[in-house]
Amino acid sequence: MEKYSGFGILSLALSAVTVVGIFIFFNFVGFSAVSGSADSHETYQEFVRIESFYIIFIQFAMVAIGLGIAGVCTKGRKKLFAVLGLVFSIVVLLISFAVFIMDIIYNLPRDDVYVDIVIPHEVTPYY
Repeated sequence: MEKYSGFGILSLALSAVTVVGIFIFFNFVGFSAVSGSADSHETYQEFVRIESFYIIFIQFAMVAIGLGIAGVCTKGRKKLFAVLGLVFSIVVLLISFAVFIMDIIYNLPRDDVYVDIVIPHEVTPYY
């Protein structure tokens, strides 16, 4: 009977840790933004610390993708956990990058974005 791939089990475990960590990160940042403490100078260092955890969780997802690929490529082992870890990690990365891009687009400065509307002068006919 074949055993499960060790790389696959590690990939699934690491992707589960990543999902929980990023879920907690998004909840904390969303709660802080709603409560109004996101603009406070005192909490700036706290946000830097929290964002560094976000970067660590993204790196966990990348490592989990590598472990999932290694688990899928391992011969003579079951690949269920490797595929699950690979899929969860890819989904987490895609959602995280989509939220990151939406945040960048949302926070673009609006002063330099304008539409120049030319209103023609009223033409008076010559009689």
